[in-house]
Amino acid sequence: MDIRYSCGPRDFSRYTTEETRAEFLIETLFTPDTVNAVYSHVDRMVTLGIMPVSDSVSIDKGIDVWHNFGTDYFLERRECGMFNVGGAGSVTVDGVVYELGYKESFPPRPTPAMRTS
Repeated sequence: MDIRYSCGPRDFSRYTTEETRAEFLIETLFTPDTVNAVYSHVDRMVTLGIMPVSDSVSIDKGIDVWHNFGTDYFLERRECGMFNVGGAGSVTVDGVVYELGYKESFPPRPTPAMRTS
């Protein structure tokens, strides 16, 4: 997992284009059958690129969850949103399979019918 630390505003104002790209651009997000993770201390957010090709891929594959987050499992203290930018696929949560098409998200974006008052 790539860990990115925040920079000060004074430092950032002096960054060249190359330094800005090195600090913020995630160049390799999708690799077949792998989880690529970038933990940004700027937002305390983890960006994951998961690209299952020949096998299913667990959300925490290759991540030492206890070492990096101090939790027993990846989503113990965080929320997750997924957006499919590839072909048709599925997400399995607690044994329930949810199909996702191209440009569909999980959890699904709320529609007026899904909202409660």
